[in-house]
Amino acid sequence: MFFPTGQVRVFLYGQPVNMRLSFDGLYALAKHVMHQDPLSKNLFAFINRRATQIRVVYQLTPRIWIEIFAENPLRSDLHDLGGWPAHTAA
Repeated sequence: MFFPTGQVRVFLYGQPVNMRLSFDGLYALAKHVMHQDPLSKNLFAFINRRATQIRVVYQLTPRIWIEIFAENPLRSDLHDLGGWPAHTAA
């Protein structure tokens, strides 16, 4: 596990991203679309269209980049079931 030192800002890209994008594609989004410096030791987070996956990119050292990919199975299950169960009135 890594722990960023000092103050770290988290930038969440505001539109869904194709999770098949390479690291270079996410780097380009951070630099050219978000107008942020990916080398600034900040976290850059990207989500997919259904909001079931997230990728976070972080520069640990000048030569080492960390990329975290996570899926939320609970969110996927709810999507497959059609959402939250309806409450019944007693």
